[in-house]
Amino acid sequence: MIWVPAGSFRMGDLTGKGYDDEKPVRTVELSGYHLGSTEVTQGQWQAVMGSNPSYFKGDSLPVEEV
Repeated sequence: MIWVPAGSFRMGDLTGKGYDDEKPVRTVELSGYHLGSTEVTQGQWQAVMGSNPSYFKGDSLPVEEV
């Protein structure tokens, strides 16, 4: 796991050319959090979640389609 420090960013249509669901622009503030430094394998996901959403199957392959 790696530590991602707290911070903020502006989310939404900053150019004025975006879709309606990208408005209004707002500031998002996040507290610090830990993030996995490697992909989660399908085997790991299956063990915790009980299902496998991936299209390309294989216990050692990374999870996709999430």
